[in-house]
Amino acid sequence: MRHPGIDFDIKIGTPIIACSDGEVIYIGEPGAKERWGGGIFVGISHGDSHEEYFRSLYGHLTRIFVVRGQSVKRGELIGLSGASNNGYSHLHFGICKTDCKNYSGTYDPNGFWLGGKAQCFDLSKDYSNYSQKDITIPVACGEYAKELVARTIRKD
Repeated sequence: MRHPGIDFDIKIGTPIIACSDGEVIYIGEPGAKERWGGGIFVGISHGDSHEEYFRSLYGHLTRIFVVRGQSVKRGELIGLSGASNNGYSHLHFGICKTDCKNYSGTYDPNGFWLGGKAQCFDLSKDYSNYSQKDITIPVACGEYAKELVARTIRKD
């Protein structure tokens, strides 16, 4: 089976963040019979007022903190990671042209990393001079991850 995207091997409950600025366009669960299913999927459209550059897909979430139609900024908390139907705990992350369900329009996320290499979102960095076409890792890292976990615990 074709599997476009990247699987990040992470523990259930890891904070998942927006890879770039965009708008939440999809929140849902894949069909229960899908082998690759499990958890909640979130889709974000990235672009400007003239054109949509691509969509990002975040799969197998256990909890979400965004709503459809919401604008999000790079590094903003989207949800918490979960597992696929077979129990594999991870984040499935994909980049698509228009429809992430149609595998013919998918891209390799490795071609979109900010500065040409995968890097964590840095809360202290100013990203305003970077294009929305350049992405950071969709998994919160280091102290920022700890801060987001603490924030989600306070919401409970």
